[in-house]
Amino acid sequence: MEDVNMKEVIDVAKALADGNLNRGLKPEQLHGVLAELAVHLEKIRQNFLVIDPNIKDTSEKVPETSSQLMDIDKTLSTAADSLMLLTEDLMTDHEMIETLLNRLLQWGEGLNMLDNDSVARTTINELGAINKKSKANLMEVFANLSFQDLAGQKIMKMKNLIEGIEARLLEVLVIFGHHKDKTKRDEMLKGLKESGGVLKQDLVDDIMNNLGF
Repeated sequence: MEDVNMKEVIDVAKALADGNLNRGLKPEQLHGVLAELAVHLEKIRQNFLVIDPNIKDTSEKVPETSSQLMDIDKTLSTAADSLMLLTEDLMTDHEMIETLLNRLLQWGEGLNMLDNDSVARTTINELGAINKKSKANLMEVFANLSFQDLAGQKIMKMKNLIEGIEARLLEVLVIFGHHKDKTKRDEMLKGLKESGGVLKQDLVDDIMNNLGF
């Protein structure tokens, strides 16, 4: 592969995105820069595999596993949503308990039934402290659930975006790099099409090896 620097890679990537790719660029130069982009994208995708072992396991198994993983992800997402709703309900209940305890305290004071050192006042104050601590813990649980759900969604979206871009780049590279071996070219293009946007590692390795990367 012809040596290219990162500036060339970035310039061509921007040109491709803007639709302003220099038409005077030689095919072998374009091929080299696109290949460099594919290599960088593959490195990024591998980093995602390290972040989430489930993604790596899926990429090494049959296509059905991808569907199973999506089902698992959907189940986990549904469970997280249910937990968040239950946590919200519990926080509402704690607010009601706090209101009732304050009302009980005011009622007792109004009837002169609560001395400063009375058992009733002490009990009400202790219940209020327990309720306050429990509510704070629930708020922390809710915040963690929200962050985990949002982070998981963003990672999956980024991973899918990277795989989609890499798949299109590999498709272009296959078309450019296999002028003579039409059978092999068609075979790899078919593999990319059938991947459905979920790149399998053996397919990526096969294409990269055949293109000499």
